[in-house]
This record gives sequence, structure tokens and C-alpha cells, in this order.
Amino acid sequence: MKNIWKTNKLLAILIIIIGLTQLIGILIPILIPNNTKEEITNNIIIWQDNIKNQSNNNLKNTILKNESFIITIWLLGISIIGIPIILLIYLSKLLVCVLELIFLIINIKKVSLILIPFYILPKIMILLVSFILIYQSLNFSLLLTKQLFLKRNIPIKEETKKYLKIGLIITIIILLLSIIEEYLISKIGIFFL
Repeated sequence: MKNIWKTNKLLAILIIIIGLTQLIGILIPILIPNNTKEEITNNIIIWQDNIKNQSNNNLKNTILKNESFIITIWLLGISIIGIPIILLIYLSKLLVCVLELIFLIINIKKVSLILIPFYILPKIMILLVSFILIYQSLNFSLLLTKQLFLKRNIPIKEETKKYLKIGLIITIIILLLSIIEEYLISKIGIFFL
């Protein structure tokens, strides 16, 4: 961690913030009221029933949700005020993922154990891939800030091309992960029910 801190402070700060968010996600279920816990449990059971029924109605919604998340992050990276909003959006998505995992473990009697990795793995992969974009967005936003306010000489055209290329690659990867999350996982999951 000391080496990361010395070479890349932004990455080290992101890792610390993500670690704290995961810790908060682990502790929050203690504070959640029982009716909210029941609602989350019902959502998990509905998801499992959708796999049993081979329902793929959510593919379009999942693609739109994930792609709009990525495009929003990318656009916020172009602005100077985007830094706190980018962090807030990503950390809230991470927190929801941690909470879903905790509630899957809590409701292990109602959910097939083998389905937990099928449910949570695509979400984790999307978070990991989007972390690359988060880092690049924050970095690009900081470069813009340095150029505008500190009058640093930064090759902004090259950085913009690099940022655009990363955004396109991440968008394609997220599209594929969304298809895997909604279509392929349900096809594989049916064998374990």
C-alpha cells in the first residue's frame, strides 16, 4: 500500500474509500428494519423464480441501466464538478452490491447456495470494470482542473482521445457483461435449481 500511495495517490485514495464502503455495507444490515429485510428477501426469491421460469424480460432494462451508469460516469469525467458525483454514484452501487451479498448469505435457507455466485459475480465484474472508468474519469477531471486553474501545460487532445477510447471499450465490455448477467446466468442457473 505504501508503494501505491507514493506512486499514485488517487488510486490509493479510491482503494481506501472502497474498503470503507464495503465495511459500511457489512455493518448496515444490523440497522435495517425488518420490513426492509423482508422486501430484499422477496426480491431475491423473485430473482430465483425468474431463473426457474426462464424469464428474460429484464435484459433490455439491465442493458439500459448498466450503460446509462457508464455513460453518466464518462460524461461526469469531462466536467470539473463531476468528481464528487462520480464517487457518490459508484460508491452507492458498490454499497448495494455488498448489501445484496450479505442478504443472500443471511437468506441462505431460501436461496440455493450454488446460485449466490451466479447472482453476485456479474455485478462484481461490472463494478470492477467500471472501476477502471471511475479511475480514468477522476484522473481526466483532475487534469482538466489543473489545466484550467493551475495553468499547467497538459496535452489535452491526447488525454481526450485516450479517455474516449477507454470509454468506448468499457461501454462494449459492460454491454457484454449485461447480456451475461441477464441471459447466460439464467440459462446456467436453471441446472442448479
